[in-house]
Amino acid sequence: MFRTIKAKITIIISLTVLVGGLIASAIGTYTVRNTLMTQAYEKIRHDIQSAFALYQSEGEKLKSIISLIAENIRLKQDKSVLYDINYIENLMRDNSIDFLTIIDSEGKDIFGKKSISRFEYIRNSPEQTQFSETLSNEDLKILMRKESDDLSINIIDTPHSYREERKYLRDILCLTYASKFEINRNRYYLYGGIILNKNFNFVDRIREIIFSGEFYNGKPVGTVTIFSGPVRIATNVLLNETTRAIGTVIQDSVGKTVLEKNEEYIGRAFVVNSWYLGAYRPLPTKDGSKAILYVGLSESVYMSVQSNLILRFLMIAVISFIMIVIFSYILVSRITRPVENLAHLSENISRGDFSKRAETGKDDELGRLSKAFNQMIDSISASHSMLEDYNLTLQRKVQERTEELMKIKEQMIQSEKLASIGRLSAGVAHEINNPLGAILSYAHLIREELASKSDSNQIRIFTDGIIAETNRTKNIIRSLLEFSRQHKTEYEWVEINQILEDTINLISLQKRPENIEFIREYGKDIPIIKIDTERIREAIINIIINALDAMNENGKITIRTSVDHKKQRVSISISDTGTGIPPDIMGHIFEPFFTTKPVGKGTGLGLSVTYGIIKQHNGDILVDSKVGSGTTFTIILPLHP
Repeated sequence: MFRTIKAKITIIISLTVLVGGLIASAIGTYTVRNTLMTQAYEKIRHDIQSAFALYQSEGEKLKSIISLIAENIRLKQDKSVLYDINYIENLMRDNSIDFLTIIDSEGKDIFGKKSISRFEYIRNSPEQTQFSETLSNEDLKILMRKESDDLSINIIDTPHSYREERKYLRDILCLTYASKFEINRNRYYLYGGIILNKNFNFVDRIREIIFSGEFYNGKPVGTVTIFSGPVRIATNVLLNETTRAIGTVIQDSVGKTVLEKNEEYIGRAFVVNSWYLGAYRPLPTKDGSKAILYVGLSESVYMSVQSNLILRFLMIAVISFIMIVIFSYILVSRITRPVENLAHLSENISRGDFSKRAETGKDDELGRLSKAFNQMIDSISASHSMLEDYNLTLQRKVQERTEELMKIKEQMIQSEKLASIGRLSAGVAHEINNPLGAILSYAHLIREELASKSDSNQIRIFTDGIIAETNRTKNIIRSLLEFSRQHKTEYEWVEINQILEDTINLISLQKRPENIEFIREYGKDIPIIKIDTERIREAIINIIINALDAMNENGKITIRTSVDHKKQRVSISISDTGTGIPPDIMGHIFEPFFTTKPVGKGTGLGLSVTYGIIKQHNGDILVDSKVGSGTTFTIILPLHP
């Protein structure tokens, strides 16, 4: 078992890498744990500073608002403003302040005429930089001018909590500010604040800013809490799945550091029902009361992250160990030459050269590998030859199938031609049969008149009829020939607006449509285009004549031109106010001899000829029609054919 080179090298490398891997894993695990905890505490230090800055900014914001309001009242110098309680209430609502009042120089609220117990403090320190202070329920009722909501908090006992004898917390922690002003030499104080007890929006907003909505397993990563003394008065730490931990008490060891020594605490702390990595900072207060700001991260999050990282580290170590053993074995120096030989053979195979074979050597692992490689070359060579044969066979079959498809296509084209010729013959027979019948009838009448020596005027009437019907037959034959013959295209550079204007003038002279109004909306930047002028004019005439017939020579025809430089094409739009085209015949309007006009009024070749002219110019023709509203034909021509 251990006599082969493979086994010996594998055992030596495995033992070496295993020992090194165990040492590296131990060092890596220790490094990962210490690095994570260091980063965690650095984050906590940064977060508590950010939270404190946000807390202070709320106080500064409150200070600015109250100072501006006081200055505005002072500038008005209107004593009636002082007693306008609606004005004060609106200011509170607009600036999201929980209470706001004006205190006179005697310490009374000017609205309720009640004395403020904290007046001496307010008067002696109006320009304070601390904003936190604790108010009693009685003071708050006076300041809010109503019975305040129940802001007292039941104190809840939790494990490892700081000593607390009270059952209820009745004091109310607030952010406050007072600004003095004078009206008519009388001094007043504008005093207002924000209540922090049960102010969940306040702590949630701080958490959102600091932790940026970070979640782990569907729960927020961080928590923020404000303490009044040792009691939580506003927090997003949960007592259970749905209840916030209001009224719970700070951990005993943390309370001794923050409350008794007035020092900041950063470290591991038990919060309500689990361990957190937290930071507690004493808040400066105006009245010497105790308040704390807390920011924390659940220890379970970091433990989970730490476990995942260590697990990944170990997995990487194991995979690395396996890969090192494998590649060390493969790359051992004693097999370098045979491996290089195999590489050269592989390159020859990739170029399609299957003539060379590997040296088999001795009957060991390398020899067996060489034999297997030679067998692989034989298999690949055979497969390559087979694929070439398949390729030639496939090409031949594709060519045969293509020829069959071309024959089928030619047969289909021939069938379409035959069908078109059949429809053409039927249409010609129908259209020529009627005028020929009329000619024959008129001829018989002339013969009868001549036989009875009738009045020559009657003979002239009959003769005119023969001429008219004969001319109609001639026009049918001319349209048919125009539809079927090959026209020699003669392109020239022209202005399409001028072609349209000439065509309208020509139709006006021939048809004389007295009740038809031509509306011209020509584009101003239409470049000259290269077209067969006579053929395009013929197409436009056919569309306009159809429009005249659709309106019974009474209505409006609007002709528009525009250019799309990006797509390199010109559009000609011809709209009428006629009866429109019903949807059921819209798909047949370009078919030869299809017409809705009475016999004698049209050949049904106009639009089919027009369609052929536009397609000959590599253009397109679009139709938009609504029954009762009219029809719009749009001709699209390329700037260069």
